Amino acid sequence: MAPNGNDVLEAISLKDRRLNYVTQALSYDDGPVRGMVAHSVISSPNAPDLRSIYAQLGYRIEKFTPYVAYAWQKNDRKFVSTGNPWGLSAQTDAINQGSALAQTSMWANQSVVTLGLRYDLMRNAALKFQADRIRYQDPWSIVDPKLLVEDVGGRGFKHMNLFSAALEFVF
Repeated sequence: MAPNGNDVLEAISLKDRRLNYVTQALSYDDGPVRGMVAHSVISSPNAPDLRSIYAQLGYRIEKFTPYVAYAWQKNDRKFVSTGNPWGLSAQTDAINQGSALAQTSMWANQSVVTLGLRYDLMRNAALKFQADRIRYQDPWSIVDPKLLVEDVGGRGFKHMNLFSAALEFVF
């Protein structure tokens, strides 16, 4: 149903797919200062590489720990065209869009800036309040129905704010 159908199937196939995962991380936790930084690369000979960076810094003041974090993920934005021209028919446009979404569904081109506050309720329990500012183009972790109808190649960046509260505990 597409001139490049075999190439598209090869791009999305998991057969004989091997991933290499390398990460380096450094953390610091001494006195009131807590921090960490990490860098990761997931690579494959037949898939775009995913590179990521994460950094967090917090400062403990009695039972409170305000913190800031930054996360960044990037994939190369390469995909195989079906070879069908856009606008030929509704069916071929659906094949083109489905092919692009299948190939890009695990892409992660996004960044997040986080501000948070942790309050230690007791020895094994904490309450956390957090605000995230997310900038995304190809989010594999955000459900956005608009992405299902956009041209993947021309997709721009979008923004989202996320506010959360969590009770963490160990028992």
